[in-house]
Amino acid sequence: MKTLCFRAYGALAACGTQKAGTVNRPTARHFGRGAILGVIDAALGIGRDDEDNRRRIAAGLLTAVAAEGPRRVRNEFRTVQTVEASNLPPFASRGDAFNTDAFNPVMKEENGKRHVRWTAKEGINPKKPGWKRFHTMVTYREHIEDGIWRIFLTVRPGWEVDLDTIAKALRRPAFELYLGRRDMPLGLPPDPKVVDGGLLEAIDAYPTVPDFDCGVLKAFSRSLRRRLNGDVDLAWDQGFPGAPEAEETRLVQDDPTSRVYWRFGIRPEMRATISRPAPAAKAAKVARGQSIIDQFWKD
Repeated sequence: MKTLCFRAYGALAACGTQKAGTVNRPTARHFGRGAILGVIDAALGIGRDDEDNRRRIAAGLLTAVAAEGPRRVRNEFRTVQTVEASNLPPFASRGDAFNTDAFNPVMKEENGKRHVRWTAKEGINPKKPGWKRFHTMVTYREHIEDGIWRIFLTVRPGWEVDLDTIAKALRRPAFELYLGRRDMPLGLPPDPKVVDGGLLEAIDAYPTVPDFDCGVLKAFSRSLRRRLNGDVDLAWDQGFPGAPEAEETRLVQDDPTSRVYWRFGIRPEMRATISRPAPAAKAAKVARGQSIIDQFWKD
């Protein structure tokens, strides 16, 4: 039995939930199955429209995540533009919705306020002009501050997915990897490793914080360890080999069935809180003057 382990750490992260909407976008405190598989697809270079390969990878993998650190939930706001339309066919894309090449601006006044309507000579109903109007709205979003996650993957029985190929892709990802949103990059390399054993064995074998040997990075490593107070919050797919006994089971809607249409299926998510394993013996130091990051990029 093999388990692939890798690390997700960054100053900020966003773990989407099924309750996400236009105005309010909440976050969970750990990454779900959809987010994990999205990272794997990005590393392998699988586009959203490549449904066959994406479904093969998703069907063949079981996922688990160990969440640690304070993981404080913070709020922010952003402004976005929306389009109000009348007597126009559905827009093919957001870019098409904001395209005004075939429209003429007309100044309108409603309730004492003036605004611009972009009008077309003909709409769906030729007797009426088509028009669209742009609005600016405020959206509220949550993100996670100061969290670190260990992610574990294993192959579902009967499926052929190569964990070593995924590990190699995580070292040299085809697409950029980020923690939920494009403005939230990884703060450490994923550092993937394939280990023998099930989930609990992988948790013991793969440390939460890597060991650094250089001065600044060594202090950074100590700083990360000081923030790992409390136990480990563990969530995993039903049937993951070597998992502990579940304390709670929840039905979550985060199993990606189509990235093109952004559809997700419902799955049972097993959860438990486990004690943090004792620190493992330090591995042999790399050559003097090199950090673990230098060694990582040489692999």
